[in-house]
Amino acid sequence: MFWLDWIIVFIPLLVVLVIGLKSQKYVKSVADFLAAGRVAGRYVICVASGEAGMGLISLVAMWEMYYSCGFAVSFWSAIAAPLGLIFGLTGFCTYRFRETKAMTMGQFFEMRYNRAFRIFAAVLQSISGVVNYAIFPAVGARCMMYFLDLPVHFYICGWKFSTFGLLMLLFLGIAVWIVTMGGQITIMVTDCVQGLVSYPLYAIIVAYIFYRFSWNGEMVPALMDRAPGESMLNPYDIKNMRTFNLFYVFVGIFSSVFNRMAWSGTQGYNAAAANAHEQKMGGLLGTWRAGFSTMMIVLLAVAGYTYMTHVDFKKEADSVHRQLTAKTMAEMAHEKRFDVIRKDVETLTKTGEVTPAMKEILAKDPKFDLSKPLDPGKYKEAAQAAVATVDKGTAQTIGTIYHQMLVPVALREMLPMGITGVLCALLIFLMISTDTTYMHSWGSIIVQDIILPFRKTPFTPRQ
Repeated sequence: MFWLDWIIVFIPLLVVLVIGLKSQKYVKSVADFLAAGRVAGRYVICVASGEAGMGLISLVAMWEMYYSCGFAVSFWSAIAAPLGLIFGLTGFCTYRFRETKAMTMGQFFEMRYNRAFRIFAAVLQSISGVVNYAIFPAVGARCMMYFLDLPVHFYICGWKFSTFGLLMLLFLGIAVWIVTMGGQITIMVTDCVQGLVSYPLYAIIVAYIFYRFSWNGEMVPALMDRAPGESMLNPYDIKNMRTFNLFYVFVGIFSSVFNRMAWSGTQGYNAAAANAHEQKMGGLLGTWRAGFSTMMIVLLAVAGYTYMTHVDFKKEADSVHRQLTAKTMAEMAHEKRFDVIRKDVETLTKTGEVTPAMKEILAKDPKFDLSKPLDPGKYKEAAQAAVATVDKGTAQTIGTIYHQMLVPVALREMLPMGITGVLCALLIFLMISTDTTYMHSWGSIIVQDIILPFRKTPFTPRQ
């Protein structure tokens, strides 16, 4: 990244943090900390909850999905779009929950059933939530490390430190600071500001993609160059899809109905609106708002796919394959037992030369044609085959991380100065907004629905 990119990243982030600090003075009660005092309007709910709901981990997952299956599977995903509108228009679950005046789902369970069930449900919620959330900081930090092309390790005074761990510590530290400053009020204000700042950034990125790539000349030919049964454009020709397929789509649709308001990762938003009508309207507007961010995400994935597969960008795509193979090897195969293999892969990624030791390994696999130079698109598979001779689990992890980070690395190489900073700012916003919301939700459940019911003397609001 260039100096302009860093300015574009730091100024909006600084504005968000300052506004979050200013909002702390409005926290005067437990209701303010848990549910923002129940004063939020529909537009604040719409923007803030939308920003919190679309985390960086969701972005990485959607990039991986659209890079693998394009528009074909998303055609079937559109079946679920009316459900969001129907739930929003009818206020399904929203009105009934707000009528109870409960601030948490556990509190509602105690009203409806008994205190023992509240504690049981809260334990189940918090354990499942923390286990689920555990992967979020890791995926977010890794995405930033690969997107910014940071080294896997660095040294200070002879001590070796992990860049991955430091990034997790940095972003989690920012999130903890925002949460503990003022709870849901601070979270909602900062998320809303981030969402408002994101609107023009979406437009800038979309405009650049349309400027950079020709739809008919580059994107469509790249998307059409697929094997039968794996179409990225024809929704009726996806029978050979093995990962993101129709089963994946229908599970998502079922989940959206069955788990309506059951997921407590954003529980602060479920009780933050001024009344049930504002809550309903916020959700309804959020359904429309999500279309803008989704369009940008899809276009970035398609642009990344075009960049990596179209013949016009073969040289650039080869560079991405080399970089990504080298970085995943450096991160996942850093132990001494992989030293020899890692050197062989480094030789391959830097010079394209297949060493005798690696030749012996690859000769056993018929998909490698060693009679001619190995194509960089096969470097990852070659590295996996070599690592599998020592540890098959590590080889599988390399493949997983490679596919997750392929679009971020391709976008880093594809975007020019300025636009790179815009996307980086969006990535940071998405990561922090989700971290703050989830930390607040699971922390509040543990304190409010597990610890407090066991105490004979209640906490003071300050405690």
